[in-house]
Amino acid sequence: MHVIILLLEFLAVWVVAGWVIRRWTDSWIVTIGGGFIAMLIGGTLLAAVINATSKGESEDAACRPDLRCWAEEHQAKAERVCRPEIENLARIDVRWDDEFLLDEFSKFKWADEATGTVMYFGDRVQFQNDQGAWVRQRYSCTYDPATETVQRVRAEPGRIPSS
Repeated sequence: MHVIILLLEFLAVWVVAGWVIRRWTDSWIVTIGGGFIAMLIGGTLLAAVINATSKGESEDAACRPDLRCWAEEHQAKAERVCRPEIENLARIDVRWDDEFLLDEFSKFKWADEATGTVMYFGDRVQFQNDQGAWVRQRYSCTYDPATETVQRVRAEPGRIPSS
């Protein structure tokens, strides 16, 4: 199917380029030759785009069985959707560590390997308690990359134990 689409795209580029070139010259040879060169260049670019798209899908499938690869692949999106959910757990106020080079999640594990759901863990946030003190929290966020949604968040006082 990709081959047929690619051939049609080659033909379309050739026809359009030929038409454009024909408007600037009276020579059919130049028109056909210029259209052919434009077809080769445009077709090569289209083939590269199609190849990159299908390669991304195959890389995603190759990454899927490896927890580290899969979790790191989806961590940025998980942080983006989990952060507001974690902040909603604070009763009064919340503040994150200012170390912008550090990820919000420092650990991860499979929540459900069959569905590709990952549970991320971190301890770079503090919640303000009723007395106004800031208490470090360890938190977890269960993220489903297929739907790009948060399934569950939890937070409790303390740090993640180092392993």
